[in-house]
Amino acid sequence: MKISVTFRNREGENWHKDYIDQKLKKLEKYIDTPVE
Repeated sequence: MKISVTFRNREGENWHKDYIDQKLKKLEKYIDTPVE
């Protein structure tokens, strides 16, 4: 699965990226392959 996140009209800040990474890690239990 490939997920792309685009920040419109502003730069992506580190806390945004960290928050999204945390949420994606919670989805790992529903996905057969590991999330990078």
